[in-house]
Amino acid sequence: MRRLIPLEAKAPQPICEVHQRLHARIIVPAKYRVQAHGGPSGVLHLYVHKSDGDPHDEIVHLEAHIEELAAKIESCRKFILASRIAIAGGGIVLAAMFLGAIRFDPAAMAAAVAALLGGIVVWGSNGSTAKEAAKELAVAEADRAALIEMIDFRVIGPLR
Repeated sequence: MRRLIPLEAKAPQPICEVHQRLHARIIVPAKYRVQAHGGPSGVLHLYVHKSDGDPHDEIVHLEAHIEELAAKIESCRKFILASRIAIAGGGIVLAAMFLGAIRFDPAAMAAAVAALLGGIVVWGSNGSTAKEAAKELAVAEADRAALIEMIDFRVIGPLR
């Protein structure tokens, strides 16, 4: 049986970079799993999953989490591809304007610079999100493998 227990904690304002990395720690017994989701106004929502010790339920939960992470990584890859196209397009338009291949137009130049800088920002943001999701995916897959190893499989008998 899994039951979600919502807990809310107001995230403290960071004093410096070191303080920003240090978060309040909540000690939860081993039979509980904790998920954290950042809310819009700086409120951190924690969800505690109670596990009855059945690894099958935990494996199902981890597989659903793995699928969510894989979808997140795929979405990031699509945004990274779109940002590369924007960077290339903006760079080509700027280079063509500077070389005189196309007539100078302030609006086109502003759009090219916006595409170039926006592409760089989107690429960096989604790249770091994809890396974090990949690390979390590796941890979830390792947890799932460990839970699968804990299961005692029964040998049913020879196939005829």
